[in-house]
Amino acid sequence: MDTQDHEDVSIYQVKFTCSLHEDGSTGDYDVHGIDGNDLLVYDKEKSTYIPLMQKAQTIIKWFDRVKVNPQIYRNSIKQNCFSVLNKGLNNRKRELEKKVPPQVKVSESPSDKITKLHCFVFGFYPQAVEVKWVKNKTFEVYSADVKQVLPNPDGNYQLMVTVKVIAEDRYNYSCHVDHSSLNKTIIIQLGESLHLN
Repeated sequence: MDTQDHEDVSIYQVKFTCSLHEDGSTGDYDVHGIDGNDLLVYDKEKSTYIPLMQKAQTIIKWFDRVKVNPQIYRNSIKQNCFSVLNKGLNNRKRELEKKVPPQVKVSESPSDKITKLHCFVFGFYPQAVEVKWVKNKTFEVYSADVKQVLPNPDGNYQLMVTVKVIAEDRYNYSCHVDHSSLNKTIIIQLGESLHLN
């Protein structure tokens, strides 16, 4: 089997972080590395890269040889960093402002004289929602079987609230749903369902 000489391979890394503060000020940190070790760090006061190890001199000489202005090079990276940061912040803001109204379905699980009424609320965003059972449109009914609000794979949420009632009274109960996406409370009784588009 023939053997060939292989050149040593090194990994050159650039780590640039940027931050945008509430008062409008910005911050950043710029360090270059090789094979996991810090090589150069940018000194803002001197507007130049400071070598942290002997190998860094080679990079600094390369900057000089190809006439790379460290300040221009760094500003290019900085602009890209803030561009990505602002895009991410805008996407996050849109996500936080998003409102998706809930779909509501009421069902029952009958058992002799007692039945369980289920109010399934799903597809809503943001997560905060109020779901309760009310008897005769007046009296709130305590549910011993309140489940947590759960995330859906699509990024929206779901919740089911269940109460036990006397079977013959089941049509006297209604599920009430309040959510920030709604202009008014949704009220659904057994046999009804609501799908908003």
